[in-house]
Amino acid sequence: MFRRLGFFGVEQRTRRGAIQFLRTAEAVLQSPGHLLAVTPQGRFTDVRERPVQFEAGLGHLAGRVQHALFVPFVVEYVFWEERLPEILVRFGESVEVRREHAAAFEPAYWTKLF
Repeated sequence: MFRRLGFFGVEQRTRRGAIQFLRTAEAVLQSPGHLLAVTPQGRFTDVRERPVQFEAGLGHLAGRVQHALFVPFVVEYVFWEERLPEILVRFGESVEVRREHAAAFEPAYWTKLF
């Protein structure tokens, strides 16, 4: 079901997984009107987990894109007292990355910025 929605898994902490992630992510971002949502920690996490540690893949992706708008967002499913959950969503300030920006900074810079 998730694959039909566009989800894809990433092999963690391997060169092959990193290459697969970057190739797939770049292909999605090169298609006009497409959206790529990632879990920058490399997994689904609790929104209260601190400190937040992003994997390096997001920074490497920012360093390779021609043009992209990165919009941070958090989604939490809460049940409160009801049988069905509510979905809480919060968006952060967007960061526009163009080729001239991407090439100017190291992946570690982008990862820390995000």
